[in-house]
Amino acid sequence: MSFSTARIIWDVPEDPNGEILAYRVSYHLEDNISFNYSREFPPSDRTFRATELEPEQYYMFSVRAQTRLGWGKTAQALVYTTNNREPPEAPSMPQISRSQVQSEQIIFSWTPGRDGFAPLRYYTVQKAEGADGPWTVVAERVDPQLSYYTVVGLKPYTAYKFRIQATNDLGPSGWSQPSALFKTLPAAPSQGVTGLRVVPITTTSVRVHWEPIQESFWSGDHQTGGYRISYQQVSHYASAMQTSPSIQVPGVLVGHFILNGMCFIFKRMKICLKDIFWFKS
Repeated sequence: MSFSTARIIWDVPEDPNGEILAYRVSYHLEDNISFNYSREFPPSDRTFRATELEPEQYYMFSVRAQTRLGWGKTAQALVYTTNNREPPEAPSMPQISRSQVQSEQIIFSWTPGRDGFAPLRYYTVQKAEGADGPWTVVAERVDPQLSYYTVVGLKPYTAYKFRIQATNDLGPSGWSQPSALFKTLPAAPSQGVTGLRVVPITTTSVRVHWEPIQESFWSGDHQTGGYRISYQQVSHYASAMQTSPSIQVPGVLVGHFILNGMCFIFKRMKICLKDIFWFKS
């Protein structure tokens, strides 16, 4: 990049949807589209040098790829003709609203800083667990045209904060100010119940035993969790478990419960821990 020249470099589309037959590069002054330069290139080309540009002006460059079915989407970059380029300014602090917080993902937005008179190439996102957790990089590079991002693969009921960095041809910006701390929503436990067994006590009662799920697998506020026991008499006819009686047992550390008042004395029965639930006391 200089006062009168600009070098354009592009990559093969991530999803070409066929064999690339040609590329088309176009550019014009940002505030004057009456003159629009356009040129096509063979599929082997990946670069173009524009010359005789006006100094200290914004130009809009665009590149499209062609297959047998036509021209694809346009990639654009706004370029300022100058020798005085610099790394970009850091974006604003990421903003998060509670409506954008889910159990395993959070959406945040930001305001871009100055681009340093060089096209932004991508944003980098970092996340940290808790107020003092270490920063880790989210692997995906964020499209420089975006001003929002969805961070996925988060742990349920866990506090996170985020920061973001912009990068242009001269290098990265500083990191933005960290976002406020937000906790993801609780979710269903990540591990099922094991070790289920039933011991008869009397002709009308049984003791149900199981291995309690560890607190780390409850994916939420384990203080309000519990178990649901469903049971039914076994017969020669199919019977859906959702129509069977069930008992809710509060407490995530509970590992047994006595079922009383069985009306199907001396007959076989089927008992299961159908699922796990949360309830509010």
